Amino acid sequence: MWWKLSGLFVLTAALCLSVIPLRTHAVMYDPSKPPAPWTLRAMLAAMYLTPTAGLLIAAIVGVAAFVAFKVLRGQW
Repeated sequence: MWWKLSGLFVLTAALCLSVIPLRTHAVMYDPSKPPAPWTLRAMLAAMYLTPTAGLLIAAIVGVAAFVAFKVLRGQW
């Protein structure tokens, strides 16, 4: 059961992060100097929450809660 809940948690987190849009800084690009190195912190800082993304996250968490309830009850 623990591996099902762990997988569900990882899948839920990945889906929630995938629906959040990222701000791009294409206007700030300067060809004379190399771009800044990619970091996870920079990606998370560029995320912003829109109403649609909020609703999608709520739906994803709702479905995950339902599946977790079913797993805990032993039906799946």
